[in-house]
Amino acid sequence: HELDNTVDLYDWSLSGGSPKMNLREGSAISTIAVGSQTSGAAACEISVSDDGRFVYACTRGTDEIVIYRVNNATGLLTEQQRVSAGGKIPRYFALDPSRKWLVCCNQGVPGPNPVGNVTVFAHDPATGRVSEKPKTFAAETPMFVSFV
Repeated sequence: HELDNTVDLYDWSLSGGSPKMNLREGSAISTIAVGSQTSGAAACEISVSDDGRFVYACTRGTDEIVIYRVNNATGLLTEQQRVSAGGKIPRYFALDPSRKWLVCCNQGVPGPNPVGNVTVFAHDPATGRVSEKPKTFAAETPMFVSFV
C-alpha cells in the first residue's frame, strides 16, 4: 500500500470457477524500519522472485529497498535485508533476466536541475540478498528499466 507503507498478504483461490481473494488478518508489515521518519514516505515498487521465496519492495522518502523472505509454510514475510536505494526517490526496480543484478531507477530531487541516478546491485538468487554498495550511474530523471 503506497500511502501507509505496508505490504499485505492475500489468500487467493478459485470458487466456482471465479477468483477469490481474502486479506490474511495480521499479515500487514511496514516497509519502513521501526523508529524511522515516515513523513513524506511512500511505498512504490514491489516484486516477487520467480521462485516465490523473496519479496522486494522500495519506499520513496526513506529511499530504501527491503528484501523479505517468504515463509514456505505460512506465506508470511520476514525482513531479511534493508539497503539504501543508492539515490533519492526510487521509482522502479527490476531484476535482470539472469537474476544476477537488481537495477533501481532513482528519480532524484525534482527541480530545475534534477539529479537522479540508476543503481545496479549484485543479486544472489539463492539468498535473495543484494550487495550493500551498488554501482551508480548518473541519469537525469530515470523512471523505468526494461530488459529487451
